[in-house]
Amino acid sequence: MKTRFLTGFLSLLMPAMVLAGEYDLTVDRVKIDTGDFVKEGIGYNGASPGPVMRFKEGENVRINVTNNLDEMTSIHWHGLILPFDQDGVPGISFPGIKPGETFTYEFPIQQAGTYWFHSHSGFQEPDGAYGSIVIEP
Repeated sequence: MKTRFLTGFLSLLMPAMVLAGEYDLTVDRVKIDTGDFVKEGIGYNGASPGPVMRFKEGENVRINVTNNLDEMTSIHWHGLILPFDQDGVPGISFPGIKPGETFTYEFPIQQAGTYWFHSHSGFQEPDGAYGSIVIEP
């Protein structure tokens, strides 16, 4: 019983990891359990924070983002050097991702480090729409 509880608890602290290459992200309504209360929020692939995205310097990535919300969304790749049209800022670098649509981000990974990704639409980021990026040399 203790082992099962500990495993479940650790899975809440350590979000899923995704490997580089091509993969899919969904933007979803989620329940966020703070330990003190449960709140409605927005997450990626059913969780907040979203998955840890791991890349290697020099590779190209393709990320298909499907918007399961009833409002526009976006993903901004905070701190990454990438083409302007892949920056994920609605109304500036691209129009945004409409409800029910999928947008594909494609860009080269140019610098090692630890970064994060988050929505640049409305108040989605403070509602839980964020995740980590780890880029290895």
